[in-house]
Amino acid sequence: MLPGCTSCPLNMAFTPNHQQKVNDCYPKKEGEGCVTGKLSSLIYYINARPQKLIKVATYLSNKVAKDVSRQKDS
Repeated sequence: MLPGCTSCPLNMAFTPNHQQKVNDCYPKKEGEGCVTGKLSSLIYYINARPQKLIKVATYLSNKVAKDVSRQKDS
């Protein structure tokens, strides 16, 4: 699998928990909505660990920016 692939079990073991939770609820294809059950899990995670909010927000912001720039290139 590719080094950045998040669906590979080996990469999951080395991916930080907050990134796994964001990746789980993030839509896989354009036009899909987020996975509601996984989004609830992410919200619970943030509520239980407020210190992780900055990490989650930064990671999500970078992920969205990367997707937007890909869309502009297409």
